Amino acid sequence: MEEIPDSGSECTLPKSPARDGCKAAQEGVCEQVKLRLRPSLLVHAEPVIHSPEFLPGSLYVLSGPVFRKCHILPFTMPAFHETLFILGFNRNTKESCLLPLLDHLKDTLGNFLTQTLQEDSSLSTSVDFVLQPNGKDYVIHVKSLDFGPDCTENLIIGSIVTSTIVKHKHQCFVFVSINLDLLVMLAYDISDWRILWTFDNRFLKRFAPGKIEHFKSYSLYPPCYVHDVSFWLDEKNTFDELEFHTVARAVSRDTIVSIQFLDRFQHPETQQVSLCYRLTYQTCDKALTPQLAAAMQSQFRKEIQRELHVSPR
Repeated sequence: MEEIPDSGSECTLPKSPARDGCKAAQEGVCEQVKLRLRPSLLVHAEPVIHSPEFLPGSLYVLSGPVFRKCHILPFTMPAFHETLFILGFNRNTKESCLLPLLDHLKDTLGNFLTQTLQEDSSLSTSVDFVLQPNGKDYVIHVKSLDFGPDCTENLIIGSIVTSTIVKHKHQCFVFVSINLDLLVMLAYDISDWRILWTFDNRFLKRFAPGKIEHFKSYSLYPPCYVHDVSFWLDEKNTFDELEFHTVARAVSRDTIVSIQFLDRFQHPETQQVSLCYRLTYQTCDKALTPQLAAAMQSQFRKEIQRELHVSPR
């Protein structure tokens, strides 16, 4: 099985002192325990197929939340719910098993999205499996989305990975990963992924078992506030834009909906480099005040200086 890239997030939590009355426990000394947030359910695939209970030809389904570091973009989520389908079959029957599986999956996703669309929606027969350069894997695209100019033409909602394993050299495995949050956004016409994590009862009451109604925003014109930030890089001119977005997300608690690069300036004498970005603040379930947006921007300037070692201008 191909190695899964380690892009998870790591955090450290205090471990409870032992209960055996040891001196460390009495003094309240806590050992730190490192936890790693999984970037994909694929990290659980290998234990499943190596399990003695694994039966080739049976379909295994895993579901759960996953986490990743990512840029702040309208349809890119730092956390989402993923479903992983695992199927193993004889290598000699790969073509006869894989192609019907892909056709069935495409029809199922296409029918699901089509039956939930409004009559005036521009989403056509939408699901497409795009073969990757390695010639064996696919990404699942949905085309012609009606989510406005912020959405790309092709939205990736999942992937299909085929693999062989030394221990099971006579078998081939297929791993189908689906981003359930994006699938729900398509089905209910939700253009902001953050609303899926709200505790607002107005959102929860819109959904009833067996009934699908397209989501309508609480406000037609939610207020947004734009702030620019400029800063000098360090002497080595090093800058990690992903970490910049990560700090912005943490400070704003996901109220920043857009980060736009504006300008790069290099001082003619010192050769020091300055970058300028534009940040847009907006909430998805309540009105954001200008005072709170300004306070978060002020805190953000302090945090990038501390975390990224830049000098705000």
